[in-house]
Amino acid sequence: MKIEAISLVKIIFIPFLVLLVFTGATDADLFDQERINNNSWQAVTLDFSQRNTANNNMISLLFNTSGLLPDGFQVKAVRVKKDGQLDFNYRISIEKTAGYDPFCNSLKIVAMKDWQKEYQGNLVSFFLDDQMSDEGKRDWIFFIGLENNDADLKNKVCDFNLIFSSWRGEPGNSQGLHDQEVLANHIVAGVWQN
Repeated sequence: MKIEAISLVKIIFIPFLVLLVFTGATDADLFDQERINNNSWQAVTLDFSQRNTANNNMISLLFNTSGLLPDGFQVKAVRVKKDGQLDFNYRISIEKTAGYDPFCNSLKIVAMKDWQKEYQGNLVSFFLDDQMSDEGKRDWIFFIGLENNDADLKNKVCDFNLIFSSWRGEPGNSQGLHDQEVLANHIVAGVWQN
């Protein structure tokens, strides 16, 4: 019975296929003779990376500081490099990931862009908006310091990310092309005499 059903389908289907081959265009077919020339599509990218300013190698960790004392500071530099084709705006901000809140709140940051001071204040409040330069790179220098000598801050830890978020158009736009890169940071307070 199964073989007869398959044979019946073949008998009906094969002549139908032959008719389709010899049938030209009908009113039901979508047939367009117009040609449009000179169309072009281009894929573009928005991409950037954080680099070591000394050797241009990619980095993922900026500050890894142990024994930070009151009135002490550490200096680090990073180059933001345009790796894609598009120009872009970007924001640098801080995200605390772990640690003792009073210690993190006591840390100060100074940010310099191309040797000009752009920000000086509390680490946890830090954020800046900038545009990628025409040269396709931007050099940043960061100073992290501790001005508080409270004994409760001794041996405490603050871990945070320095987040670089890029976009096209309006600030913080997450629609369309965008990119985000993160630099991890680890700061440990030292032990001091009061």
